Amino acid sequence: MTTTRSPTTGPDPVVLVCDPGSSSLRLVLAGPEDKVVASRHIEQPPGSPAVAVAVDEFLNKVVARPVRAVGYRLVHGGPALTRPALVDDEVLRAVRAVAGLAPLHLPPTLDLLDDLRRRLPDVPHVVCPDTAFHRGLPVVAATLALPAPWREKYHLRRYGFHGLSYAWALRRTGDLLGRRPDGLHLVMAHLGGGASVTAVRDGRSVDTSMSMTPLDGVPMCTRSGAIDPGVLLWLLEDDRLTLREVTDGLYHRSGLLGLSGLSDDTRDLVVAADSGDEAACLALDHYTHRLCREIAAASASLDRLDALVLTGEIGWDQPEIRTVVCAGLGILGVQPPVRDRLDADGPVSAPDAPIPVLVIEPREDLELARETFAALDAREDRGAPRTSRREQPVPTATAVRHSPIASINPYNNEIMREFPPMPEQAVDHAVREAHQAFPSWRDTSVDERAALVGRAAQLMRERAEQLARLVTREMGKLIRHSRVEIDLSARILQYYADKAPVLLADDPLDFKDGSATIINDPLGVILGVQPWNFPVYQTVRFAAPNLVLGNTVLLKPASNTPQSALALEQLFADAGAPRGVYTTLLVPGREVYRVIESEVVRGASLTGSDRAGVSVGETAGRNVKKSVLELGGSDPFIVLDDDNLDRSVEAALVGRLHNMGQSCVSAKRMIVISEVFDRFVTALAERMRGLVPGDPVDEATTLAPVCSEQAAQTLVDQVRDALDKGATAVVGGGHADHPGAFVQPTVLVGVTPTMRAFREELFGPIAVVYRVQDDDEAVSLANDSPYGLGGAVFSSDIPRARAVASRIESGMVWINHPTSSEPELPFGGIKRSGYGRELSHLGIKEFANRKLIVTMGTDAPITDALG
Repeated sequence: MTTTRSPTTGPDPVVLVCDPGSSSLRLVLAGPEDKVVASRHIEQPPGSPAVAVAVDEFLNKVVARPVRAVGYRLVHGGPALTRPALVDDEVLRAVRAVAGLAPLHLPPTLDLLDDLRRRLPDVPHVVCPDTAFHRGLPVVAATLALPAPWREKYHLRRYGFHGLSYAWALRRTGDLLGRRPDGLHLVMAHLGGGASVTAVRDGRSVDTSMSMTPLDGVPMCTRSGAIDPGVLLWLLEDDRLTLREVTDGLYHRSGLLGLSGLSDDTRDLVVAADSGDEAACLALDHYTHRLCREIAAASASLDRLDALVLTGEIGWDQPEIRTVVCAGLGILGVQPPVRDRLDADGPVSAPDAPIPVLVIEPREDLELARETFAALDAREDRGAPRTSRREQPVPTATAVRHSPIASINPYNNEIMREFPPMPEQAVDHAVREAHQAFPSWRDTSVDERAALVGRAAQLMRERAEQLARLVTREMGKLIRHSRVEIDLSARILQYYADKAPVLLADDPLDFKDGSATIINDPLGVILGVQPWNFPVYQTVRFAAPNLVLGNTVLLKPASNTPQSALALEQLFADAGAPRGVYTTLLVPGREVYRVIESEVVRGASLTGSDRAGVSVGETAGRNVKKSVLELGGSDPFIVLDDDNLDRSVEAALVGRLHNMGQSCVSAKRMIVISEVFDRFVTALAERMRGLVPGDPVDEATTLAPVCSEQAAQTLVDQVRDALDKGATAVVGGGHADHPGAFVQPTVLVGVTPTMRAFREELFGPIAVVYRVQDDDEAVSLANDSPYGLGGAVFSSDIPRARAVASRIESGMVWINHPTSSEPELPFGGIKRSGYGRELSHLGIKEFANRKLIVTMGTDAPITDALG
């Protein structure tokens, strides 16, 4: 039993962190910034009388001040605990439910929890699961090849372990390489009493060797690692061994101990092997062979390898093991180490080695302290800026029940990142901060505000490919469509940067008795609620005009595109936006209404469904606040003649399939004059039939997934409803034959008002084509919709096309081109498509106080006023 203590120099808050093992307990008293105040290692099993005495002594004699919280390493969080959580009865039930999955670790942890909660009843207790680091494993890596009913009933999946160790080592690797951890591609190996290997891509776990229990993967000191399950079945048959004997053998008598018959300590085995002990040599050779195999397998999950990282007591302190492992990985470009021992974290490879090999001291205790402090910060929410804790988990007991804001790749259902929803106190702080930033931002000159937006435009052009790939991964659109979105967004920023002084110039009025001028004053804090389908463009078209006008903006992005939103926030910050001028709120939808009701928020702009628009408009109206709503659409696409049929079909394909049809202004209803109808349908169906599904990042892919499997199912249900009621699918009609959220490109004819496809917005690659006899029927059908956003008319007879366009009930009509968007053109609709305009000279004044200033001479007569 050893105790160390560092001198304390001030009243910094401290937390007590506990790492209970099967036969020992480590206690650490830690302060902020990785400061260890005191620590004790007790070589006795938790729950034993000796441990109780040692804990008493540590708490009473070593801990010289009250602790803010107690944090516990939780080896297995199971399906319920996927992030740190404040301990309550529900959390304890969740831990007990999975105790059998980590029998060496969880029972001692539960004993210690019960003991310390009795001793320290008024202190928050926090469990930090090792498995949380792996919670975002891609589906393909997390899935076990077992019957689906078993997987669903018993939550069978790959959970992964050693997460606190990996989180610490990842942070330290970023420090050593001078790079952000979320950009690193690493293979990391934790080598201690337990051992595992993990592939890390862009700072998150994408594959790991341990599966549902800490028995899987490489052999360990006394644990078997992965073995043929048929061996266990055979041993259990005919009572060759009992279940208890098998369990004891797998956990306590296998691994290095079972192979060598000598020791479970690699240091003893190295000495014995040097003396010629064949069993010791076999144990070490088998151990390093399996390690090399797991490391090579992990590298297959990466598209590059930035470094090999070794941690754990063996990885840190056993150069003999490191040397053999590195020598076996030459095929990956790993070279043997040139340094044996280190006094601090760092490389053991040569400076010019193609793959750096880094050795990191295992400090799960410090990572545990960090997560415990983070738990307290989120719980107490002292108003600290949210941006400093974006990636911290929500460490409350309710974290067991509330889902994070997840970024999921629709192509493969891979969870790329998860973010905790901001608690109410943090939202309130962000609103106050935006309000406090408004006066100085308003008083900044138009030229300065425009210059900032211009810098944002330049940064967007510089980061165009990075942003485009992020958008594609996050919401699934074809990479070329994402590039178009980023280009348009940069042009919108540049438009307002260049035109702001003119667009916001004072507007003099004719007034016979003096001078009259309208000036454009900003209103204050404006909330933008933006959707997922164009996460950059729709945010920029809201933010750019408001920023140059002088408003401060709060941005509530769609819950499935948080990374795109944060990338934009960072872009504006890098462009020089002062704190509070542009703020992203990662919150559930219900928080929107509370924000609108804040007395300091002056208006709200929403792009989304008509249902959401009704709620936002109602809340804004009830609080007498300006709102702009850009809602759904079911745009008509009218073909009047066949003078240029190929171009009309090409336009229909682009208008319907840009963004895979997930656009409010997609050409959703093709209305075609009868004599053109058959040829148009045949040509359109042929073009849609040739689309190739695949990874949307791949340039060869022409059919991308829709945003989610739920969205795909909704589309298929709408199509099936039409088919069941008599419509015909000329092509498509169901799910595409490809994993992921893919829908077959579909052309429907014969749709009638009794079908969902007639009234509902089809948000995907589904084209409905109607036959009409003349222009009047075309206009009547075009207007037979609750929506009125955009529309298009195709004809070589321009006067005829303009006559039809003038009769369409919508906010926008394009002639001989699909409805589109350009910075200088106003964008918006009528009916259930919303109200107000965005972009152009109109969009910049939606949230302006168009203030009238009248100046009259001091000798002007005073007349009776009306008003």
